[in-house]
Amino acid sequence: MDIRDLISCLPWPIVAPSWVIPGGLAENCRFLAEHVDHAQLLFFEAEACLAYTESDLPLGLADLGLSYHLHLPLDLDWESSPEAALATVLALAEKTDFLSPHSYILHPPSNPALLQEFVARWTTAGRNPAQVCVENLAEHDPARHFPVMDTHGVSLCLDFGHALQAGHQHLLRPEVLSRAAMVHVNAPCPKGSSRHGDLARLTPGESTELTDLLKQMSPDTFLVLEVFSWPEWVDSLQRLHDLARKERLVT
Repeated sequence: MDIRDLISCLPWPIVAPSWVIPGGLAENCRFLAEHVDHAQLLFFEAEACLAYTESDLPLGLADLGLSYHLHLPLDLDWESSPEAALATVLALAEKTDFLSPHSYILHPPSNPALLQEFVARWTTAGRNPAQVCVENLAEHDPARHFPVMDTHGVSLCLDFGHALQAGHQHLLRPEVLSRAAMVHVNAPCPKGSSRHGDLARLTPGESTELTDLLKQMSPDTFLVLEVFSWPEWVDSLQRLHDLARKERLVT
């Protein structure tokens, strides 16, 4: 099977990140458009992304036939500069409005009060809080944010690799997964590395946990294979397909 055939057999929208080949975001998106329908725009570094010009984000990206969502920066300084963090997020959202992202993935502050402030500012700016997805991190359990999320309709972005890395298997339960609009699938980071692992790195036990997660996932949940190398991404897609096929989840 080719890549599109594998994807078409799976019940979930499959997303690839905008960093799988050498080159910038635009080059990656043009490449991805040949293979997938959904792309995750990786805006990991705030300063660099704020400096993007039309050469980095050409208007033609809107014509590639891709749907987009935006992964907001990892280096937002919520603790010492919450105002700057808020301003950065709003500026990046405005910069990508021409691509009509359907969701915005946020690594949240540890303090729920700061998340509350973020949602209030986001809403005041005329943006929909239901488009925000709070990602679980290895550093803390996202349950502390659930009251704010529930109040404002903010959903969860469940990162499978982060959950395993932190020993937060309770996040893989149905009552938590029901909050997720998006699931990131990857292996836990190799020891001493911040790089996500491809699915070939999963242990047999971790593969079983992933299979259990797949069986619970709604077909309208976006599944992001968050692997940052094209050969490894394709191999991970095949492994994902094989796991789903064994459980008769493929069409």
